[in-house]
Amino acid sequence: MSRSLTYLFALLLALPFTAHGQTTTASVGGVVRDVSGASIPGTKVTALNLLTSFSRTTTTDESGGYLITNLPIGDYAVTAERDGFQRYTQAGISLVVGQNARVDLQLQVGSITEDVNVVVEVPDVDTRSATVGEVVDRVRIQELPLNGRNPMELAAVVPGVISVSAPAVVTNARSGPQLVVAGGRDTSNEYRFDGTSHKNLTQNTALNLPAPDALQEFRVVTSNVSAEYGRYTGGTVIAVTRSGTNQFRGTAWEYFRNDGLNGTNYFATTKPELNQNQYGFTLGGPVARNRAFFFGSYQGIQVEETRLFATATPPTAEMRAGDFSNAARKPIDPLTKLPFPNNVIPSSRFDPVSIEVMNRYVPLPNATGGRWVEQVPQPTNGNQYLGRFDYNISGSNTANIRYFRDSTELFTQNGNISPYAPNRRALTVANWAIQDTHTFSPTLLNELKLGVNRVDSKVFVLDDTQLSDLGANFPGVITPQLPTIGVTGFFNLATQDVFGEDGGIYQIGNVLRWFRGRHAISAGGEFEWTQMFNRGSSANQGVFSFDGYATGNAFADFLIGKPVSLDQASPYERLVKGWDWYTFVQDDFRVSNNLTLNVGLRYQYFQPYGAVYDRTNTFRDGQQSQVTTASPPGMVFPGDPGISRGLVAGDKNNFAPRLGAAWDPRGDGRLSIRAAYGLYYEDFRSDLWTYPAVNQPFVIREFVNNPASFQDPYAGRVNPFPYVYSPDTAKFQYPMGLFTVIAPELAMAHMHQMSFSIEHALPFKMVAKAAYVGKRADDLIRMEQRNPATYIPGQSTLANTDARRLGMPSQYTSFREITASAGARYDSMQLSLSRRMSQGLTFMSSYTLGKFRDQYSSANLGQTSQDPANPDAEWSRSDEDRRHVFNASFLYEFPFFRNSGGLAHVLLADWALSGMVSMSSGEPVNVLSGRDFSLTGVGFDRPDLVGDPVIEHSNDADMVAKYFNTAAFVANQPGQYGNAGRNLFSGPGYSATNLSLTKAFVLPGRLGKMQFRAEAFNVFNQVNFGPPEARLINANFGRILTAGEPRIMQLALRWSY
Repeated sequence: MSRSLTYLFALLLALPFTAHGQTTTASVGGVVRDVSGASIPGTKVTALNLLTSFSRTTTTDESGGYLITNLPIGDYAVTAERDGFQRYTQAGISLVVGQNARVDLQLQVGSITEDVNVVVEVPDVDTRSATVGEVVDRVRIQELPLNGRNPMELAAVVPGVISVSAPAVVTNARSGPQLVVAGGRDTSNEYRFDGTSHKNLTQNTALNLPAPDALQEFRVVTSNVSAEYGRYTGGTVIAVTRSGTNQFRGTAWEYFRNDGLNGTNYFATTKPELNQNQYGFTLGGPVARNRAFFFGSYQGIQVEETRLFATATPPTAEMRAGDFSNAARKPIDPLTKLPFPNNVIPSSRFDPVSIEVMNRYVPLPNATGGRWVEQVPQPTNGNQYLGRFDYNISGSNTANIRYFRDSTELFTQNGNISPYAPNRRALTVANWAIQDTHTFSPTLLNELKLGVNRVDSKVFVLDDTQLSDLGANFPGVITPQLPTIGVTGFFNLATQDVFGEDGGIYQIGNVLRWFRGRHAISAGGEFEWTQMFNRGSSANQGVFSFDGYATGNAFADFLIGKPVSLDQASPYERLVKGWDWYTFVQDDFRVSNNLTLNVGLRYQYFQPYGAVYDRTNTFRDGQQSQVTTASPPGMVFPGDPGISRGLVAGDKNNFAPRLGAAWDPRGDGRLSIRAAYGLYYEDFRSDLWTYPAVNQPFVIREFVNNPASFQDPYAGRVNPFPYVYSPDTAKFQYPMGLFTVIAPELAMAHMHQMSFSIEHALPFKMVAKAAYVGKRADDLIRMEQRNPATYIPGQSTLANTDARRLGMPSQYTSFREITASAGARYDSMQLSLSRRMSQGLTFMSSYTLGKFRDQYSSANLGQTSQDPANPDAEWSRSDEDRRHVFNASFLYEFPFFRNSGGLAHVLLADWALSGMVSMSSGEPVNVLSGRDFSLTGVGFDRPDLVGDPVIEHSNDADMVAKYFNTAAFVANQPGQYGNAGRNLFSGPGYSATNLSLTKAFVLPGRLGKMQFRAEAFNVFNQVNFGPPEARLINANFGRILTAGEPRIMQLALRWSY
């Protein structure tokens, strides 16, 4: 079967495929009639690009209908010619990415040498496709205020987009833009940049796009994408760069901001220091008129800023000296089980390493509420380069090549206390896109696509101090650095794992589009090869947790050196390679001139990725490895009977039908009623195959419950470190600290998507849209604990947790399995009202009323169900559920004084105001116990709910001090899971307004135009509070400790010509 499928895919690639590559192009179609309304078959119709003179021609069919696809986006004129009629040309047609423009043409009797020329704007109403989505055009990209000039931020204006994170600079491969789209996870979107993949190598989140000046536009499809796309179950983002034209054009800019006019964070006592410069240029034009064009851009960014640290509540001077008489939680002496005399811990009980850490790194409180607040320097630098070349090889062949490079560097640190273990992060992204389009005839087109997406991400630790330097007996740290030390409710001294990740995605795709009568038939496929080399020292430096288990007070535990746990691991290498491919066929069947059916079938083959050198393993009950005979029972490796390099079998049954209908009831292109259904499968993230790569014997990981002391955590037990794996030195350490496998029955997640929508062109060039979008997903990835500890009344403690794990052979302790078993449900009403730029005004507004429920929301796969035996109890609101989401954007060019002269025109003409308004409900709050009160070794207990957690607040101070009713939760009992559900209530909502005021100055001669910009982000200084602390054992339980950015001002000069 596998060989047959491979032959099928090779055959599809060998065909002269292509067509209207929806990733980068648009189409125009309609009906040609005479003045009586009769259709005119056999009419020659030509679409001409007004900036490059590129043209494409077709002939109307027997019903007078025509369709011209694969048109590069831009401004067009459409001409109809037929003997016995006057030649008719309609201009004013501006095509955007993925648009199916309807342009009906009317011919009058006369000579073909007579011309009729009209300029009519085409309504932005889709009458030929049932896909749900929106285009963010160049005007919005160029003129709207963008915080950090990241165009992806504009995805928020698209109805159905629940949330957007769009950082100005991406400083590691996993910190790029993240979108949650209409019931999908933030790892479930497809990102296309000039037709090629543009994503990180592991978790399928986006990478940054180029500067707004280099981007033509992008489209966000939220539901029911055609069979040509849909590799994932979320949204599809299609971005297109600018290209050169027959005129030389360019821009240069400088955006500047500092802290002088900025607001102050709600929790800060001073403003963060800030000096930021973003600067760059673009240049494009002809190499040979009407034949070859170039375009290039550069953008640099330099940021000197401080980051607010405000969540730590370090111990008071009295507590540092052992005096807890004023503490909310009085410590209990773990030796006597009684309070310490006078609530004072004698200094003789202090752990010397704890004292050294405290004196070096833990400051006294310096702000209200016992918090430590500080502005910590965090400089950033970055450079972007883009170059594009378009070449019209002949009248039937065009090609283009584009290169984009984005490199950044960030100096920062983790945790909430500084200075502690600073680090440097560096990222370089290189993306190539090559396309060749060949026209065999007006009814047969071919497009070949090649793409390369390279990512190189590094993290370096800048302080080589380690715990043994502070007096601890803690050898075995390969790369010297301090450990992570978390003291619940007080402070978190966190380090960053030394890390390196590089690799690439290499792809080739081909599509054929054949137009026969009323049928527009597409077929094609894509092959993608991914390789990822991931090396690091995760937790090799140690992760110590103090949560009050010993004394009832977390800091008291730290003071006497009694951590609740130590997590430590040896360095790792995760080297993964694999390939993916798909094929599809799509028929857009024009049943009549006002009804189109979209019928498609997509096939996705799942081939499990493999680990280089077969450094991976899994578990098969009752089987003993023949490859590594020293391994424990059940642990098997590639090469063992029934075990492939990918550990699981391929999934060969992923046939995904698509069906849609678009009806233009009046036949005038101004009203469209559309409905669609589709089945969508989701490719697996490549990082799934990295989890088994850190199992024994490749990596030894020790999770020590109740270590002997902070000074000597391995006292009384064997310390397995240092350890670096090689086939000759492989060993097993029992009991194993952690073992993670991929379920053998792993299948691709699938989602049913349904939509019903109405689009209507309104007066004043507005378009209103209303849609129902529903999604039903199953077999989504989740992680589960398969070897929980058995609770034995009166005999169960945290210390003997691993000894009570009886579901697996005794060599195993925590046993996690990645399964395809979670579900999700999404229903929404999506409304939008928009107006393209006309008479100086454009706007786009959207509102989404949605309900998003799931069983598992965690993108990093670190979390499991509370009760592994009852995963259905996890059904609740998704972490990404936002019941109400409203976004609006606008640009208004003031018409005043345009016709005046002299100084009045210079000073008062050419002003414009633009802005974005965003409002949404708060994210759900998931209350956790924060400790394994159930003593089951799962680690994600929820407490018992004994009251109503929702309370009213009289003011911000009241809300910050106690966001929810903390008395409504009590600790779950030993042997029992809490009865509180997931995500019981919402956190604070979000609201912000960004504004930009601009003034343009027309320069003399051909020097172009200079624009001054003053921009304000969160202009009204709205306080957007973060979620409350939701761990029961945390001393800040119920308190809000973070808030979003205050008002930020930015000034800019932009020159264009």
